[in-house]
Amino acid sequence: MQTVVSAHEMRWCDETAIRSFGVPGLLLMDRAGTGASHVLLTRYAPLTDRAVTVVCGSGNNAGDGFVVARVLAHHGAHVQVVLCVPPARLKGDAAAQFRMLRREERTNVDRLKIVALRSAMTSDSPQPALVVDAVFGTGFTGRPSGAHARAIEWMNRLHAPIASLDVPSGVDATTGLARGVAVRSALTITFGMLKTGLLLNAGRPSAGHVVCIDIGIPRAITGDRRLATRLIERGDVRLELPARPHHVHKYSAGKVLVIAGSRGYTGAATLTTMSALRSGAGAVVLAYPDAVHAVLAKKLTEPILLPVPSDSNGGYASQPSKELIDRLAWADVLLIGPGIGRSPETAQFVQAVFDVYRGPAVIDADALHVLPSVGLTRNKRRDWIVTPHSGEFSPLVGLPPSSIEEDRVEVTRAFARRTAWTTVLKGSPTCTAEANGTVTINSTGNPGMATVGSGDVLAGLVAGFRAQGMTSAAAAWSGVYIHGRGGDLARERLGERSLLAGDILDSIPHAVHEMEMRG
Repeated sequence: MQTVVSAHEMRWCDETAIRSFGVPGLLLMDRAGTGASHVLLTRYAPLTDRAVTVVCGSGNNAGDGFVVARVLAHHGAHVQVVLCVPPARLKGDAAAQFRMLRREERTNVDRLKIVALRSAMTSDSPQPALVVDAVFGTGFTGRPSGAHARAIEWMNRLHAPIASLDVPSGVDATTGLARGVAVRSALTITFGMLKTGLLLNAGRPSAGHVVCIDIGIPRAITGDRRLATRLIERGDVRLELPARPHHVHKYSAGKVLVIAGSRGYTGAATLTTMSALRSGAGAVVLAYPDAVHAVLAKKLTEPILLPVPSDSNGGYASQPSKELIDRLAWADVLLIGPGIGRSPETAQFVQAVFDVYRGPAVIDADALHVLPSVGLTRNKRRDWIVTPHSGEFSPLVGLPPSSIEEDRVEVTRAFARRTAWTTVLKGSPTCTAEANGTVTINSTGNPGMATVGSGDVLAGLVAGFRAQGMTSAAAAWSGVYIHGRGGDLARERLGERSLLAGDILDSIPHAVHEMEMRG
């Protein structure tokens, strides 16, 4: 997995490298700018005799931009460096890099020119082939104003690809929020480690293609266990998928009891049950109100069906039957919630199930609303995976959905630490948090998956993987990754707009097979 850091954590990494390991800040800046230049020279080749505009602010990000300007000029580009602030406002390493740039300008007047923002915006200079954004770095928060805001707006109006250094200017490096104008980048070259803001909120579309380059921060720093946010990748999932021995049989390959569905919501039961089977679980039992037996008996042939007593509205009677209690003892994993409804009788039923069952469980959808009555304090006896979206998460954490979306990594982390439950906060991107505070950010999926039933498919996958012996954390983030990959494969066939949950389900076998293939 790739480590992902907040702005605060990246600042700690830089400062520790300088203070404790003796790596000069000027050297880190030079490595960042030189590495970024090599990416640009490769991606936008040839830049020889082409116009490049480098727009610089006042902080260390400007220093990175000054290095890029010098290197590109050395390689034959015609570079115009645009300053948003007077040179006197530059400080520290950025000021030192500017002094080197100024000396370079005097000796290379044909290929390097430094101008003020106002002059650049009013001149009739040739259209650049490339714009480099070095206005703000990882330390930016809030809303751009004054010359910085004008510079961002001007860059966005230029008909040229924009490459941002570290983070698109105007985007918060931690949350990905853009509270004002932000650069719309084709490419973002980030330094040292990936920033969470490039994966969240406005940061994700603003960043374009993201490349992370090594600037020589020691591994003792980048591998510090206090840096507890990761980006999941294909190889991580492949390593976690359990092998199937030759002597396996259906009851040793994972037994899942699904409690799902009610009158009007038989689709949820169908999708989640079939998804659990598609994960590789050997035996899946679906328990549902007997009032909808005729519908589900027609829809489903592969799972074992267990109708249970229903109430007058086609939901669950308040107490589980003996047959269901026996199946609770049989199951390796319980999945409860999709489409069960929120009637008082159903809430009593769910509470009664929780009183009886003490094994691993995936709690989804309507069953999440019973959790406050269970208690949200840390309880390691409950090996639970909870899978809310921000609306379902809101009453559990006491925050409005908008606040959750603004800082989904830290909100999910705090809840998992508080409850000791593996927590899957669905959305873009989905974040999985463990009781120890580790958060895994998903890297697959697309907007077409925002469709009814998509979460039911995810819940079934997670439960199926957990039943096959994966840890709760690995089952959760592996299920999330494969669910997203299934959605991506479905998009390749059908496009985004018309994507249905059933299309994701149909693509799960291909996604799983892809994970198992080497190379």
